Amino acid sequence: MAKKQVLKQTIGRAESVDLPDIGLNGLEAKVDTGAYSCSIHCHSVEKIEKEGKEFIRVTFIHPADKSKKEKVIILDTFSVKRIKNSFGHSEKRFMIKTNLEIFGKKYFTEFSLSNRENLRFPLLVGRKFLKARFVVDVSKYNQSLKFIKRKKKYNL
Repeated sequence: MAKKQVLKQTIGRAESVDLPDIGLNGLEAKVDTGAYSCSIHCHSVEKIEKEGKEFIRVTFIHPADKSKKEKVIILDTFSVKRIKNSFGHSEKRFMIKTNLEIFGKKYFTEFSLSNRENLRFPLLVGRKFLKARFVVDVSKYNQSLKFIKRKKKYNL
C-alpha cells in the first residue's frame, strides 16, 4: 500500500514567529536546515533550587523592545543536552519545550537556550521542527505573516 502524501506548507528562509507561552511575539526566526534543533536567544539562564526542587530562571529580552525590558520566567521542566554549535564545538545547553506559533498554528517543540546576542536572528528553526511539516523555499521570507494577512483580509 502506498504512503499517503502529505501536503507541506512552504516556509521561507526567515519567518516571524510567536512563543505565546513565554509572551514573546514577532520574533525573527532563521530557518536553518543545517541545524538539527531549534534555538532561542536568552540573556541568561541559571539553575536554582526551591524547596528541594530544581528550576531554571531564564531571562529574555525581546530584540525589538527598545526599553530592553527583561522578561524572566522560571521553569521546572527542562533538560540538559550536549549540542554542537555552529562552529562544530560540543557544549551543554539547557533545553525547554514550549509552543511555537507560525501560520496561525501552535506546535509544541523543543528549544535549546543560548546566547545569540551577536547573531542577526534571535531564534533558529531547525530541521527536527521542519520535518514532515514544511518545505523550505530560500527565495521566500515571512510566508507566515503573508498567510495571516491574507487570512484576515478574506476573513478565512
